[in-house]
Amino acid sequence: SINVVARAKKQGIELRPSHLFDFPTINELGVHLHEESEFEAEGPVTGALRSRNVSGSRTPFFMVHGGRRILSELRRVLGDEQPLHVQPAHWDTGEIDRDVSLEEVAQEALANLLELQEEGPYLIGGYSFGAVIAIEMVRQLEKAGQKVAMLFMLDPPEMPWLYRSLPEPLETPADTTLSQRPSLKSRLAHYRERVPENVTYWLANLCRVLRLPESERLKTARNTMHVAKTYIRASQGYNLRKLETPVVGFRPTGGYHKADASIWRGMAQGPLTIEEFDCDHEDLQWDAALVSHWAGLFKRYLDEALER
Repeated sequence: SINVVARAKKQGIELRPSHLFDFPTINELGVHLHEESEFEAEGPVTGALRSRNVSGSRTPFFMVHGGRRILSELRRVLGDEQPLHVQPAHWDTGEIDRDVSLEEVAQEALANLLELQEEGPYLIGGYSFGAVIAIEMVRQLEKAGQKVAMLFMLDPPEMPWLYRSLPEPLETPADTTLSQRPSLKSRLAHYRERVPENVTYWLANLCRVLRLPESERLKTARNTMHVAKTYIRASQGYNLRKLETPVVGFRPTGGYHKADASIWRGMAQGPLTIEEFDCDHEDLQWDAALVSHWAGLFKRYLDEALER
């Protein structure tokens, strides 16, 4: 992927390694690059956000994390009148303090949201760890007396150990599909898949300590692992609290970090809707057909939130 990015740069094409994962076929990548060229006239509202349809007439939807495939598909499904703003994760730069709290990360995202929209009602969502940041954003807005019309969580991590405390003890759901825990085989497969990442990460750190030249691949690996560890550390110091805001959650039935959806029933004091998909975590961002499917379903919930 690094070679492809380097060759594209020589041709004057702005390409990142993440593009090759978000748009794995030549056709999809070509469509995305064409869309990017069309969007250049609009540009992001701030350098920290990826924004689309900024002049649209509807209430903006602000999403924390999520790849370009998600942004492109939401733009297609929701139409030109729906402003979209995505707060990127810190993967590309790795610029995040290792001891930052989750509340501070949420404050950073909230500052970008308030620059776009000073008063509610707000529409806020998040993908993966970004959903946890979105939860804290909503909590801070509720505390300030602002209305949030909907919190959308796209596969937030459910492991109880990831949080310092939960709003309520976990239930034992009647639906066993909600309480399935990963098998030993699944956990071993997860760790085996992460071996190359960890080896590359430690090599990158060694190069940095010894002041040796660092390749782009090693730099990317170091940034990614640093950010992932920082996010986990921030979550483990976070008290998950109750929210009054209506919550819509999309979760896969597979994946290592699936544990118990009742964690969200303990959090949501208002309406809660959970939709399940027969897939893994990464599929919700990278599988084109699946992204199109859940984006269409999301549109229905977004329209209902705007009508309330």
